[in-house]
Amino acid sequence: MKKLSFIFLLSLLFSIPNYAQREADLHLERKPGSCYAKCLMPDKLGFVEKKLPVSTKGDSSEAEELIVQVAPATSKWVKKKSDRPCSSYGPEDCMVWCLIEEPAQFDTFYVVKDTVANPNFEWLTIKVQDVVEKGGYWAWQEVVCGSDVTPKFVKKLVAGLNLKGYPVSPVGKDGRINKELKSALVKYQKANYLPIGSLDFATMRSLGMMKSAKQKRKERKARRRRRKKRKLF
Repeated sequence: MKKLSFIFLLSLLFSIPNYAQREADLHLERKPGSCYAKCLMPDKLGFVEKKLPVSTKGDSSEAEELIVQVAPATSKWVKKKSDRPCSSYGPEDCMVWCLIEEPAQFDTFYVVKDTVANPNFEWLTIKVQDVVEKGGYWAWQEVVCGSDVTPKFVKKLVAGLNLKGYPVSPVGKDGRINKELKSALVKYQKANYLPIGSLDFATMRSLGMMKSAKQKRKERKARRRRRKKRKLF
């Protein structure tokens, strides 16, 4: 009887995460006309404060080098004047949006291994990047619909991965996603803590293939301003 009770408790314990996942799936807000797929979710990274003994003498054999990311890599859309000739009277008509990549910033500290043997240190509170939420579970994510995965789209995907340092050979004339492209995409997703296994929106934004909601709002405002100026003329 005790053995049966133990087995029942174990099955109940392992069913709780699955039940919670099913509940999350049921409450997923799906937009009409959008496509979704289950992706393997990565660990969620964040900056955590840690108090560490940092050497006051800098690099030494008694200290361990710690390279800390003080600012993450970012990309932002910036409006610039087009290089092409522009004959419009409106200055806004001659501007184009450009994606600017800003690399991550790092700082180096030397953490003392043995604070008893080495008194030359000071306690510093340092923000280090660490896992704040464990991944490894499957969740629904909004993805690019199959009808939108055209040869032109695949060509842009190949170019985006090549630009990020994940070399992929050009695809054939049919424009299909082959094994090499799939492998490069998964490697990129794993390395950048993105949902794995599909053409999800987070990955597309990371590759510069999709604009954020903020950028779309800016473009709508710019179009409205251009329409108002045309009416004045």
